[in-house]
Parts: sequence; C-alpha cells; structure tokens
Amino acid sequence: MINLDKIEYPSHMGKAQEIFYHQDIQTCLEIADIHIYNPNVKNKKYYLLTKQLLRYIALILQPGLVTPTNIERCMQLAYNMKFSSGCLSRQVGAIVTDEDFSVKSVGWNDVPKGQISCNLRDVRAFCSNRDSETYSEYECCSEEFGTIMDKINKKLESVNLLGRPYAYCFKDIYNSMKNDKNQVYTRALHAEENAFLQICKYGGQSIKNGKLFTTASPCELCAKKAYQLGIKEIYYIDPYPGISRTHILSFGKKDNPNNPKMFLFYGAIGNAYISLYAPRMSFKDELELCTGIKIKNIFNQKELDKKLKWNDIINKNFELEMKFDSREKIECTRKVEFEVNCDFLDKIEKSFIWTGSSYDGTTLIDNDGGYSFEEEPNGENQYYYSIKFDKQKKKGELVKYTVQSKLKDEKKVMEPYLSHIVNNKTEKLTIRLVCSPGIVKNVQIVIYADTFKECVFEAKGIENKGDDVHEVYEFYIENPNLFYSYSLEWEFVS
Repeated sequence: MINLDKIEYPSHMGKAQEIFYHQDIQTCLEIADIHIYNPNVKNKKYYLLTKQLLRYIALILQPGLVTPTNIERCMQLAYNMKFSSGCLSRQVGAIVTDEDFSVKSVGWNDVPKGQISCNLRDVRAFCSNRDSETYSEYECCSEEFGTIMDKINKKLESVNLLGRPYAYCFKDIYNSMKNDKNQVYTRALHAEENAFLQICKYGGQSIKNGKLFTTASPCELCAKKAYQLGIKEIYYIDPYPGISRTHILSFGKKDNPNNPKMFLFYGAIGNAYISLYAPRMSFKDELELCTGIKIKNIFNQKELDKKLKWNDIINKNFELEMKFDSREKIECTRKVEFEVNCDFLDKIEKSFIWTGSSYDGTTLIDNDGGYSFEEEPNGENQYYYSIKFDKQKKKGELVKYTVQSKLKDEKKVMEPYLSHIVNNKTEKLTIRLVCSPGIVKNVQIVIYADTFKECVFEAKGIENKGDDVHEVYEFYIENPNLFYSYSLEWEFVS
C-alpha cells in the first residue's frame, strides 16, 4: 500500500480518458463498504483473511449476529465525520480516542469555525459582490486574484449550472498564480489537526498513549502533531501520498517506544456497517420464534406444550400447490407427511397468509384416519387451523394429511408469490404453481436466508412444464435449510 503514489490518483493518469478504464484505487478505497486485509501473502498463511471472510459471510446471512469491533465502531464515526467537510477535493474524517477506544474528539477537513466553507463560495457571487463576510481581505483586495476570477466568470457566462454554485479552490488558484504546488495555501484544517485542536479548544483530557482513526493516513504535518501528542496507534483507510510514515512516524530504532504504530483498517463501514450490524429483529424475539419458548412462560408447562418446536416433527414430504383456474377460482393445497419426533403429539396448529380478495375457508380433504379439523379465529391476512388426533401420536409414528383452502382474488390485490418457511426439519419440499395459460409470467424461485423474506440467498427462473391446458411451474428440493424461506414469485399478465 505504501507504493501506490504513482498509480492510485486519477490526476497521475497520462490522458484524461484514462479515468474511464484505469484502476482508480483512490476512489475504490473511499467508497468501499467492507475492507479485507491479508498481511500474510508471502508465507501463504490465510488465517486472518479466512477469519474476516467467515465473519462477514455470517453477518450477511444473519445481520446483527455479533457486534462491531472497537476499531470498526471508531472508524465508522470517523467515516461519518467526513460528510461534514466542505472541501471540494476530498472529504476526510478523524476521531481521537484514549487507549481504551473512548472517543475524546472528532474532526473533519474544513475551514476554521466562523469562516465560510469552500463548497458554499461562488465565483459569480464573488465577481458581482465581494462580500467581506464570505471572502478574505486578500481575495477582495488583490487585483491579480480578482483578474483570474473575472476570467473564470467570463467562461461561465455560457454555462448553465442548473442552480449550482461554481465553487472554487483558493489553493489551486493561488498556486497557479505563483506557479507553485504548496499545500500551505489551503484554507482548510486537516481532519486530524481539527480533532487535535478541538481537545485544546474545549479543555479535553490527555490523549497520551491514545489512538487516531482517520479515513486517510496523516500527512507530514499532522503526523508530527500526532507524534508530539503521544498517539500510539494510527488506523487509516486510504494511504496519503508522501513520506509521513517513513520520515516522521518511523524514527530511530524499530522498537522506539515513541513511534506510533500504523494499521491499515479492515472491517465494515458506511452502508455495510448498518446492513451487517443492525439486526432484522431483536435476538430475543428471533430465538423465541425459532424455539417456541417464551422465557416468561417457562414455568407454565401447559402453555409451553402448545407450541410445536422445530424438532418436534420431521417432514418426510411437504407439497404446497396453488392452482389458478382464474382469479375468481383459486385452490391452495398442502399435502403433508411427517414423522413425530417428540414423546407424544395430540394436535398440530398451523397458519398461512393470504393477501388476495376473499377467503372461503380451509378443509381437511384427506388423512390416514382419526383426525378432526378446526378453523380458529383469523388475523389480518393470516388464517389459522388445527388438526387434532383421536389418539396421541408417539415418537416415530407417521402422520399424513391434506388440507385445501378455497380462495378468490377478484379485486386483483394478491401479492404474486407462493412461499413456504421451513420451520421444521424437512426431507423433501415441493412448491408448485398450476394455472391456466396467460395468467402469469416471469416465474422464478427465490430463496431467502431468513423467515421474513428480506435476505435473498438465490433467485433463478422456473420453466413451464405444463401443457396447452395448464401451465405448471414446480420447484423441488431435498433437505431445505432450516429457517429459510422458499418462494415461487411471478408477475400477473393483467
């Protein structure tokens, strides 16, 4: 990462059009959400790399499974700070913590407090009204500077900026006037410098042996300040071109205790930080949903026994079929064969969601004897029923039944999907859509890595295997993943 100076910045490209096909490493580093670091390339040991990949794959499948590391949390704060910057070239954020990652100050690259940020200053406004509250005494009084600004303004006469100000960088203009490349003429404080000064300004605590988090590694000037303040660890994302690391931060012997240690950041920030670490629901509620156990009712065994746990039955075969003769005549059939896997079972309670216009009831149309069926009070779009056994079913016994729901969607409000949540261990699962020709199109199977159909794991199209009378779209899988959702989804033709 130290040797990127010649290739990482677009300004170093030979031709302007190279920006469209050259590797723009700088922008990649700035907008990346997940940073992966592998320091052991030469010895081919990939323990740290493997650990990182496993962590983020697990978080993709189960957001909120673990909390952010201290380094991720602090770098996310620095990342947020950079959006306060009014710099036209580059937004940088920084935070300073003590040795226990407790935040002491924040900063971003911008002009001193009380001055107007560069992104709010306009060439045209300058030329028409040299406002002393917006522009410096030098800018207002220098004839040479004013002449250059007038030339820029003249070129803008034929340009329509659609209400945007034509902001300008004072450093760029002044350096062009002096034929120089001196960074000292910038109006802005650097992010690290700003964070250090905030502590002095507001009487903060000592930061000796503390840590600096910055979205871009410190320049030579900020590196000297960090060294003087006793910062011991510096975490950064984008390597800043220059010699701050080799000239300022690495002095004397390698084990010099005064030298801060530099760490290239790895972890999740930005949008990925929120997506990976924000749980879809509270972990307590999720465990309750998966296990059927409510801690509040742990001593109420009768209430606990009513819940069918994920391992109480093993579905040997589960077939879910929806048949459309028309939008006014729909049948949804569930054909189930399961093995009892608990000590005894006297009934099962089931529910399904229907988003269409009308629900005309569910009936038990087939069973292997000795069952009674009962519909229960319904919720909004959710319909409940139970199947009771005349004799308790014991562990190892097989149960077979088929239920069918009569449905209508004459108002055409149905959400176009047929899905099954795998709440019990299942050996064979079939989901089938049967319909008259010309009702549906673009049918696909979508597999979600959760029970709320939020985290898409895989999606692929399904071909019609029917005939001239009926179109048939079928998905079959053996040993589907527990607590995944498998969904046939489509578009209605009209």
